[in-house]
Amino acid sequence: MGWLKDILSPSNLWALFQLCFPAASAVVSGWLSYAWSLPPSVTILVAVMTAASVVILSQALQHWFDRRNAQLQRIAVLEEQLTPRIRIALDALEIPEGDFGHYTAYLPVRNTSKTEKLRDCRCEILELRDGGGALLMRNIGLRTRGQENKEIQGRFYLDQGAVKYIALFDIDQSQDDGLHIPNANNWDLRFEHGIYTAKVRCYGDSGEPDEVTLQINSHNCEYLVRDRTPDPIPRAGGVPQVAQPPEI
Repeated sequence: MGWLKDILSPSNLWALFQLCFPAASAVVSGWLSYAWSLPPSVTILVAVMTAASVVILSQALQHWFDRRNAQLQRIAVLEEQLTPRIRIALDALEIPEGDFGHYTAYLPVRNTSKTEKLRDCRCEILELRDGGGALLMRNIGLRTRGQENKEIQGRFYLDQGAVKYIALFDIDQSQDDGLHIPNANNWDLRFEHGIYTAKVRCYGDSGEPDEVTLQINSHNCEYLVRDRTPDPIPRAGGVPQVAQPPEI
């Protein structure tokens, strides 16, 4: 490795610099010769001014990089706000609506974009389980509150920044099988009173799906969030399956 040290010695590096940049090396050589011929006090002053210039330049570059990073972060935030995505709006989640033993639990969903609509949205229960964790049904298409009396159900628009409510559970405490799931296929999905969990996933025509697991207690209408997916779900993994109608 001795030959490498010889190549990288200061004299050889200076010779290489002179060969590649003759004009610049001449300027540097002239400046150094002039600097060494000056009185010591002037040389010290030049050194201090040079060091101060380096410090000022480094601070200016740091300030420029900080501003650039802040602008990039701001652009990322604006892109996030402008890109239409469907998100489950847990901040708008409310207790089941109704009175006199008849209640409906809704799931609010929001379009995060301030400028673009979502035109082909839908939500489904991926898994419905009872209080013991047994799987009851999969892939139950859901409908919005405004689709209760319409023939076309399940698919819906979502305006910029708008929130819509998805009907998840109907509760009739006067009936033994008083827990009903309003669904896009108009199947009569009724279950006995108890505690149930539903893993719900919502899709938009752009962006990633969003998912949450909710628990409902039909006895006292307790409505809780059990699990919230922290990160967006890859769209490749969100291909829906067709639910099967209940057995009669």
